[in-house]
Amino acid sequence: MNAWEGAHWRKPLINVLPRPDRVELCLSMEQLLPQKSINKLISVFGEEITHLYGDGLIALTTAEMEGCVSNVRLQQLINKHSTEISQLLKDLCNEGYLVAENKGRWTVYHLNLREEKKLSKESF
Repeated sequence: MNAWEGAHWRKPLINVLPRPDRVELCLSMEQLLPQKSINKLISVFGEEITHLYGDGLIALTTAEMEGCVSNVRLQQLINKHSTEISQLLKDLCNEGYLVAENKGRWTVYHLNLREEKKLSKESF
């Protein structure tokens, strides 16, 4: 684990698979904030994304890289309590960066790609 933290790679992901009963350990050697993801976020949301930092940016890059992000996934990546992460995700939704799917503990968040269309229409 120290090697992963020292290299600023994404923390390992542990998946419990119900059928067959298995535990899967995913050891990703991707950075927490890769420039490719930052560039994608800038293309979707514009330069305003550069005012975000830390945990908010990690949440958005995770959503971009993995297709979605959840409270549980962020608990694996950042050192925050689930209540703080819930507030962070709610704030990112209110600011238009994320869109929530489902309710309660099954909520997952996706990038708000409708913002991309809105921004590209405004630029014409």
